[in-house]
Amino acid sequence: MICGCGPSGTPDGGTTGAYSLSAVGAATVGLKYGDTHMLTVRYVDDMGRPLSDVVHFAIFGDPRGSALSSDRAMSGADGTAMVNLTAGAAEAQFTVVATATNAPDLSFDISISKFDFLELDVALDAADLELTQAPTLQALLYDDHTCAMLSPIGAPPIARRTASATGTTELLPFQQLLHVTFAAVGRALDAGGNVLAWGCVDLPADQLAKSRALMVPVPLTRLTQSVVGVWALDGKLPLVVPDATTRPWDDLARCPNAPAQQILDGIAQVLVTPPPLFVDARAPADSSGCRPSTVDGSPSLDATLEELLTRPGSPSSALPAVIADLHTLLGAVEVTSQLTLVELGATGSGTLVAGHQLTSARFTSAGGARSMAYDLASTGAPILDEEGLAASFNSGVLSLGSQGFTLRLPSLWRHAVGDLALAPRGLPADSRGYLAAIVGVVTRGPSTRRLMGCDAISDLVCAPASAPACDVGAACVASLDALATRLDATFTTANGLDYSLAGAAAVTSHGSTVTADSLVNGHFDVTLSLAPGTTLSATETWSGQRVR
Repeated sequence: MICGCGPSGTPDGGTTGAYSLSAVGAATVGLKYGDTHMLTVRYVDDMGRPLSDVVHFAIFGDPRGSALSSDRAMSGADGTAMVNLTAGAAEAQFTVVATATNAPDLSFDISISKFDFLELDVALDAADLELTQAPTLQALLYDDHTCAMLSPIGAPPIARRTASATGTTELLPFQQLLHVTFAAVGRALDAGGNVLAWGCVDLPADQLAKSRALMVPVPLTRLTQSVVGVWALDGKLPLVVPDATTRPWDDLARCPNAPAQQILDGIAQVLVTPPPLFVDARAPADSSGCRPSTVDGSPSLDATLEELLTRPGSPSSALPAVIADLHTLLGAVEVTSQLTLVELGATGSGTLVAGHQLTSARFTSAGGARSMAYDLASTGAPILDEEGLAASFNSGVLSLGSQGFTLRLPSLWRHAVGDLALAPRGLPADSRGYLAAIVGVVTRGPSTRRLMGCDAISDLVCAPASAPACDVGAACVASLDALATRLDATFTTANGLDYSLAGAAAVTSHGSTVTADSLVNGHFDVTLSLAPGTTLSATETWSGQRVR
């Protein structure tokens, strides 16, 4: 028989395993010296059915002699578990926390005193703050901080007691308090936990000693979220480049006998009178632009050269992977930048002036195998920063006006193809050097007179003609030069401003700050100029983190 271990007393069906603990009776307890009180919890599953299992109890804080009868108890058939708490003989405030499997912790706030306890109500009113949504009103009581030590900026310290409710006007009660000095903090929070309004009132012990019950208003002051400062932006720009941009590279592997076909076609274009083999052993290109591998049942010149070029481990055998990397590199770029925002006019006016500086461009090869970022300042591009940009911040949205830069993206592509597609495979990092490496594996002749590269290709083309004057070596070199020029056309840059953008982002604050610390869901409408006459429109997504 197979069984599962865990809390018992509930059927398997219908439960998600998300259980809960609740207090039976008050979770706030005040005891006189030496008194004993039973702390009782109920442990149930997500359908409210009682669970039988061990519930642990632990004291947090200094109990000053107060003690639990046990640190654990078994919940019974009704799901309840209990331990006795015996008060010591000293003033104390501490917490008893109950824990059980798959259930959130449950806290009991304990006060021990020989005096009467204080009942304190904190009154919060956000009705006149003109908030766009009903806030969560939260009151926090501190016995180890004064208002001068507390701030609306940053995550609040752990409070002695916390109470909250949703609404614009709330009376939040705190029971069984010692007559000690407190600081009462009031906060109005939006749905994301950001502080909309804040206030604090110091409550000296001598003032509280006069009362057993007291209502304390804590005035709330609306806080204006600020985006002023310096931001680090991370933008991701996907691109769909025209087919013509990558076609010279694609052609190197598109036909069955490529790149041999491109090399031979280039030789034929240079020669005034091609050797007979160009006529006799090369078939016309088909409708796709590819030359067949046979002529009259025999291997064509293109197929013969292709076999010599594509020996295992040869540079041309890496062409499919190189071209796949090239498409990935040209398909996206990650641009990092620094944005500086300064407020114009009165604080909270929402009118800003911005400075924006491009800092780096990162490219990633196919499958994320390799990645490299380029420092844009080192590229010598003339305009990498813009000053005096119009910007605004309203209703939690930062808007940035039109701006233009000289990113020179095709030039960056050239470096990325060399650094991420060619060099890691042991290949020359430039297109002309790569073509030379491709033909460099072709060899012909005996070991005493071994011909290589274009000389070997010349021997292949001219030998059957038996014509001493036949020599296509120079034409082969010229063919490679012309082919490299076509490949490098992919990396031709436009003149002037080639990277223009404008957009917006939402502003968030983490840790209950009034100073915004994140820019999210950002988008730029981008106009990108590549080679002269080639312009792309794209959407760049971005986010930002505050630097200072």
